[in-house]
Amino acid sequence: MGGAVIENVSNRKLFAILASLLITLIVFFLLGAIYSPQPSSSMEFIMIKCKDDEGGRNPKNWFYIRPPHCNLISDLEHFTPRFSDMRDIVFVAQMPHQRDGVNLEYSAWFQFLLGLLEVDIEYNSQFDLAESALIQLEIRLGYRTRSDAPNEWHELISTNTTRILECSPPQTKAEGHMYDCAAMDLFELGSNPYPFYLINLRLPVDQEACRRDPKGPNCAIGRISDLRVIAIHQNGGFTAIWLWMKTIVAPFVIAAVMWYWNRIVALNRYPYLLEKAIFALGLSLAI
Repeated sequence: MGGAVIENVSNRKLFAILASLLITLIVFFLLGAIYSPQPSSSMEFIMIKCKDDEGGRNPKNWFYIRPPHCNLISDLEHFTPRFSDMRDIVFVAQMPHQRDGVNLEYSAWFQFLLGLLEVDIEYNSQFDLAESALIQLEIRLGYRTRSDAPNEWHELISTNTTRILECSPPQTKAEGHMYDCAAMDLFELGSNPYPFYLINLRLPVDQEACRRDPKGPNCAIGRISDLRVIAIHQNGGFTAIWLWMKTIVAPFVIAAVMWYWNRIVALNRYPYLLEKAIFALGLSLAI
């Protein structure tokens, strides 16, 4: 019959095609298992607490750790804010870490950078933690290139956002025991064009709004002891191997799709919907 492409291929050719595809699939699985690193890695940053004497009134002022530009707050419990909105407390994370005195760098091969925020809340009977409490974050995300000075940071984004704080109380409700709080989305970058990033984060409190609504943003979030940032990125080695495999396979996929469509067009009829769908699937695999 001349009405179907598959029937114009002999059993021997069909077996050879399927066998070569199976061998290729096994080879790629072995390459991924032996040579490819883990798809992604993560770094944890305990945010350093800095005192801002201007209370956030200077929008160009950055706080960072390397080199030191931070009036360190060692313990929030014994710190007395100068401003009622608490904006003189700045949580700082400088990414990535140092290793053996060497500044690590993010790379464009990392593909993405995802930041999660964990809140450490200590149980205290004098501080209320509402169920599904609203936490308002005032975030500034900055970057620095290799050619910039160590103290030269550029603003990538500045925003205010509100998250829901989901926490479970400790089994023993006594001071020193911590709530179990779920991680929250902080930011997500679809690419990694810069080697260094900096986060300045504040938890502003509107005292007047809290008096009107005790469960408003940052009004009933308990006693916060620390903030942690979990930065997740795709490994560059994984990206390189994935791109290398796709580059090798793409010409063969394109050739197979062109051969298939030429055989369809050669038939003395219009292509069926299923044949068009197979052609579209082949094109999507080639992209």
